[in-house]
Amino acid sequence: MLKKSDKKNTVEKPFSEMTAKEKGKEILSWIIWLSAAIIIAVMLRTFVFEFAVVSGDSMNNTLYDKEYVFVEKISKLRDDYEYGDILIVHYPGSSAAYVKRLVGKEGDTIEVKDGYLYRNGAKTEEPYTKDEYINFDFEKITVPSGHVFVMGDNRNNSMDSRNPSVGPIAEEEIVGHASFVMLPISGLRGLK
Repeated sequence: MLKKSDKKNTVEKPFSEMTAKEKGKEILSWIIWLSAAIIIAVMLRTFVFEFAVVSGDSMNNTLYDKEYVFVEKISKLRDDYEYGDILIVHYPGSSAAYVKRLVGKEGDTIEVKDGYLYRNGAKTEEPYTKDEYINFDFEKITVPSGHVFVMGDNRNNSMDSRNPSVGPIAEEEIVGHASFVMLPISGLRGLK
């Protein structure tokens, strides 16, 4: 049994009945909580994840126009990308985000000959591309240090590292790794 002195008032006063000092404390408390929530949201978006929308058909038949992908950024901090990963990148001189597939890392030699992609002289197997053959050849290039080479899965309709205005992408221009399609819900799926 509780003594009368042990009882605590668990009902807070309405804001209109608070003293000026109590109102000040209440407002400060809300400002602190709101600031903390904003800081946490910004930190998560900057270092952990974000969402990106696919624009265009350069990644067909893997991704389609207006699909939303979940982009994780932890692998960027570890520089932990594998061939075939779908990356979100910025092109030189552009703040727009592009969705492309990683086909070459620094030091790799990339070329397209006779309609196929070759990495370090070996023909690559690419079951995810839209077309079996690439319509035009691309002269051999060595990916510079600190860069990656990216291409769209719709190889015959993609502006990517093969284009001289884009070229190899600096690693600091990698936003993150697209992990799965979130929207539309009917298209929810993992990516590889």
